[in-house]
Amino acid sequence: MTFILGSRIPSALAAGLAAALTVGCATTPPQPPPTRELQAAESSIVGAERTGAAQYAPQELRVAREKLSVGHKARQDGHMTLARRAAEQAQADAELATARTQAAIARAQAEQARGDVP
Repeated sequence: MTFILGSRIPSALAAGLAAALTVGCATTPPQPPPTRELQAAESSIVGAERTGAAQYAPQELRVAREKLSVGHKARQDGHMTLARRAAEQAQADAELATARTQAAIARAQAEQARGDVP
């Protein structure tokens, strides 16, 4: 009986375990489509647009839209994990755009209240 490099596991058993693990990883069930995640990202982008992100956080809004597009394409191509991650990132970027917009508006209102802006 042959042993693997000083271990007590016979090499044939180790090879069998490795093959089983490989097959097990290769046969993972397909991921469900990230429909909720994509819808949530779309909703967050619409919300950001409504707050004025196109004016106050255009870069963050653009990035959110691009990531949403990547998510839709990945879903179409059957890459559900990538689609889900892209949708989650798009949502986060849209929320960042909303937050930056709200901060910019609050800053402008504060400056106006102090009389800094006519």
